[in-house]
Amino acid sequence: IVRRAYSIASHAENRDYFEFVIRWVRKPLPGRVTTELFYASVGDEVWLGDPTGTALQISDVLPNGQEDKRRVICVGGGTGIAPFVAFAKHFHDINDKREIIVLHGASYVDELSYKRLFTDLELESERRGRVEF
Repeated sequence: IVRRAYSIASHAENRDYFEFVIRWVRKPLPGRVTTELFYASVGDEVWLGDPTGTALQISDVLPNGQEDKRRVICVGGGTGIAPFVAFAKHFHDINDKREIIVLHGASYVDELSYKRLFTDLELESERRGRVEF
């Protein structure tokens, strides 16, 4: 058994599947587990262990009990975008009115994950009358 930690991009309310952000880097040497995942087929079994970290959560209530209406700013590089994908989907699904800004850095433009998702969420939030993502 080889263990690796990956961040989950699907939000907690989604019980149908897990979504991960995994980048396959082939140089200088490809990762063993990542390579196996990229060659996996639908129906192949993958063992998932218990979480190794603590889930990052954004509360909708301030410590004084009032609704939190503050802007949320998320900054991540590479596959570090994973939890922010979950936040954006969650905010969308519960129709949260807070503004969420996601800053995603990468070495090359084609390495920016989820650009289409964030663009779609921004357009939809404008149609709903919400502030932009």
